[in-house]
Amino acid sequence: MNFAKQLGAVCLVLSIIACSFCPAVNAQDGGASKVLNEAQEAYSKVWRLVNDSYLDRTFGGQDWSGWEHKFDGQLKTSDDEFNAVKTMLDSLHDPYTRGLHLLQQQSSVAVSTTFEGESSSISSKFLSENLGYIKIQNFLSSNCARDFKTCLKQMKSADAIVLDLRGNQGGLVSSALQIADMLCPGAETLVSTESRDGRQEFTSSGNQLSNQSLVVLVDEHTASASEILTAALQDNHRAVIIGSKTFGKGVVQEETFLSGMAVRITVSKYLTPSGSDINKVGIVPDLVVNPQDAAAEAVQYFADKFPAHVCVERSSRRAASHAHHS
Repeated sequence: MNFAKQLGAVCLVLSIIACSFCPAVNAQDGGASKVLNEAQEAYSKVWRLVNDSYLDRTFGGQDWSGWEHKFDGQLKTSDDEFNAVKTMLDSLHDPYTRGLHLLQQQSSVAVSTTFEGESSSISSKFLSENLGYIKIQNFLSSNCARDFKTCLKQMKSADAIVLDLRGNQGGLVSSALQIADMLCPGAETLVSTESRDGRQEFTSSGNQLSNQSLVVLVDEHTASASEILTAALQDNHRAVIIGSKTFGKGVVQEETFLSGMAVRITVSKYLTPSGSDINKVGIVPDLVVNPQDAAAEAVQYFADKFPAHVCVERSSRRAASHAHHS
């Protein structure tokens, strides 16, 4: 399977699933009966979704069937529905599997849309004549990979690049994989996903755009999609990772919309190219340092590697020491 098809597949895995719910109601039933039916049916739908697709087949070590009819006859309003669903999902002890009021969800989407409308989540500069620096704030924008490619073209003259993922809490996994594909040689495993349906592996296409030396800067806020990129570069020996241990968010949620609420359910998890499960564990850098000193450490690393190049200049180190705050 080529990279484009693989990327389409992972986008499908990670796509937000919108479901409308319009239960049949007897024409003779009153409004109260309709609300009752909707609330009960919505609860049952969530139970079935978890039963059929939740990643952990043990459901947190409990008998999931006990929740199927636990609230039969008790759900009369949308608030009853939400509270029952919340109680049921809370029993899984999974912070990522949860219900959201629709108004809360709409507010969240509005924030994301506004953010994605900004010019770019990527900035770049030269720390010296031979040392480039690229900062990716997040992977929320669908233009992220395109903007990264532009930065790479602008830095063709650099011998090395510092890729800063500190504070990057993730976003579109497809963007992270596209960037990993630009930096890795062909036929390298970038990430695997594991779900009820089994395990699927995603490999690089061979369309590598840069073989320059790389250092990746990370910290405790580096999470999700940014961890996928970090692991792909680390496990394939494509970059040296400098900073502190990353956050450790390696699971995927599908989102389903019901009447008045949205439900997110963990359906799969990521595995690094070496097969490691980073969820709640994180990635340990090759060189563990205070994240605020990571950029300066990166410059020193390249100074040792390329002692005759301009990147050893004192001005480069001074610029790097301020890179985290720019």
